[in-house]
Amino acid sequence: MKIRVIPSILIDGSNQVKGKGFNNWRKVGSPIASAQLHAARDVDELLIVDVRATIENRTISERLVKDLAASVRIPICVGGGIRDQQAISSILEAGADKVLLGTAAVENIRFVELVSRTFGSQAIVCSVDAGPGQQRVTSCSARVEHQISPLDFARKLEDCGAGELLVQDVVFDGKMEGMPLELIRAVSSQTSIPIIAGTGAGTPWHAVEAAQAGAGAISVGSMLQFTRFTPADIKNALKEAGFNVRN
Repeated sequence: MKIRVIPSILIDGSNQVKGKGFNNWRKVGSPIASAQLHAARDVDELLIVDVRATIENRTISERLVKDLAASVRIPICVGGGIRDQQAISSILEAGADKVLLGTAAVENIRFVELVSRTFGSQAIVCSVDAGPGQQRVTSCSARVEHQISPLDFARKLEDCGAGELLVQDVVFDGKMEGMPLELIRAVSSQTSIPIIAGTGAGTPWHAVEAAQAGAGAISVGSMLQFTRFTPADIKNALKEAGFNVRN
């Protein structure tokens, strides 16, 4: 298996933003410019998420998805306010290769089963966002806590046909101090579908640790925005640690 490096581009409508703990968002640039820069650096995929869409009861802009898809030639996964089949269809038609489901999945797990059958598991990525203490799943940018553990939720998502899981921890988000390895290890050991490790990467070694914990891909945000490290540094560290990466 080759470990993928996936930059995450978080947006608020049309602006790229960064925050901590799924909150405290501040504008940091243009999502189109960031996507083009990442693509030029030979990353494997892009993850684009509108962090305000669900809260504001809307869906990520189809126009933005079209513009992003037209600006790069690598797979993109898109999330933000996706709650029904029509939204998924529209976003895929706009050029996305996959969609990320968060709130819709935790509120109605059978929705994952339905859309996995309709669009194929390869098009459905589901987010497992752990709250403080990793005892409960959260949604709506960690504003809502649900009475299910991340591990139980991950198992249910796999049973319902999700193609991949994005595993994150609100406490680690934006700190660049390391990834939630215990959570990544637990989910990867109890499920058989690919795990994308998210939140907390600040150095290439953090990506190595996540891969050692069982992640098949690393989602990186702040590290590429605020440090000197590049995707090539991450891939070189993974290769030095014995992992295969995509060239």
